[in-house]
Amino acid sequence: GGGHDWGYSSVAALMQAGRTGFINVDAHLDVRASEVHHSGTSYWRALESGVRGEDALWFGVQPSATSLFHREYVLAKGGSVVADELSEATRAAQQILDQCELVDLSLDMDVFAMSAAPGVSAPQPSGLPVGVVVQFLEFVLAAPTVRTFGIYELCPPHDVEDMTARLAARCLWSGVVQRP
Repeated sequence: GGGHDWGYSSVAALMQAGRTGFINVDAHLDVRASEVHHSGTSYWRALESGVRGEDALWFGVQPSATSLFHREYVLAKGGSVVADELSEATRAAQQILDQCELVDLSLDMDVFAMSAAPGVSAPQPSGLPVGVVVQFLEFVLAAPTVRTFGIYELCPPHDVEDMTARLAARCLWSGVVQRP
């Protein structure tokens, strides 16, 4: 749970120890330029603080939930944005996992279709299916360069029968129990 404004903290800590990349599984890019830190600024802060664009991937980005201006910013920085193609996201992630010493993996629960994750602040009717996200997470989390894994934006007051909380727990299980 918690807002995605916490996403920058992990990246900033890793940047002190070597070449750092991040993989953000999210319906949004979170690259709004602002000196006031909030859930939409984490990856703008990371890119402006020294993470190279070629070391950054966003998977699950919903065009209906993302401004063209922000997408152009990410692409101009050299970042990769993948809407829903698992094989494309896997290839882009592998490149980051290979070229960076340290990688932060971030999961914003609003990346899922709202039928699976209603308990978020910005539910997505056309979000990603659970199986696609879990398969991607398991692939990325198998890499030894992934040093931090955060799960964000769970909103308990909006959760129906704890569906989103249970899904977040399943994703955490992929990272802790399943990790080689």
